Amino acid sequence: MPERRSVSRRIITPGFKKLSIEEQYRIPGLSRSAYYYRPKQVEPERNLEDNAIDLRKGVAHYIDYYNTRRYHQGIDHQIPAARYAAAIAA
Repeated sequence: MPERRSVSRRIITPGFKKLSIEEQYRIPGLSRSAYYYRPKQVEPERNLEDNAIDLRKGVAHYIDYYNTRRYHQGIDHQIPAARYAAAIAA
């Protein structure tokens, strides 16, 4: 498909007064979207170690948030870490 797009870009003249871009694409039977399409920039693939590090950070954040910051309705709107500390002290 890239070859067709490059060919269509060469035969279309955006500043042509007599035919709009849509009409210029319709004559040879090409899709007008080929003119406006911009390929998505692809990130280079990351290695597995980087992905594992990101996953560990995400899990650590999740555990920290749900155990030390978020109040839970099921334990009388307390934080699990505080509830655990109270149970240890009793």
